Amino acid sequence: MEMELICPDCNCRFSAPAETTEEDIVQRMTEEGPWYALAAGNCFRDMIGTALRRRGRIACPDCGALVRVRIAGIARASVNKARWTDRIFAYWRAEK
Repeated sequence: MEMELICPDCNCRFSAPAETTEEDIVQRMTEEGPWYALAAGNCFRDMIGTALRRRGRIACPDCGALVRVRIAGIARASVNKARWTDRIFAYWRAEK
């Protein structure tokens, strides 16, 4: 399952498989950019989920607008991951 952070205002984006380790995500953001203010977690999915639970939003590093979380391959995801995805979109919809 691929997850992507997308800014609707300036089109800044960052994507990675949901299970990518925190170390790999931080290394990619450091080397390639952009640098998003995510929370600690075991993988990219956890980092996004924790950031949304703690702050309720993830801001674009370039323009400050709220980013959208896109999840590809959700049809192939397990029931638990699908429930987690529903929570992410609920957080995102609450901000709109």
